[in-house]
Amino acid sequence: MAQRFYYIDGNRIGIVEVPEQFHEALAYKAIAMGYKDPRNLDINLAQYFDMEYEKCLKMGKRYAKSQRRRGGFIVPHEY
Repeated sequence: MAQRFYYIDGNRIGIVEVPEQFHEALAYKAIAMGYKDPRNLDINLAQYFDMEYEKCLKMGKRYAKSQRRRGGFIVPHEY
């Protein structure tokens, strides 16, 4: 099930639906940011989780491209 995330851009509020298979990408990014914090600084772990995030991001972009429709529909009409 896709998770809904809300964002605010100026005066607009938007909804982004993230498919379930990409939820862990968000966790990878958050973990990497945590290891970049000076209180928990560990560059090796931060780089590892950044690489895992990038892998998921690449898969997500490929998934998004495959879900697009190519071309239009031909709909018959009676005149």
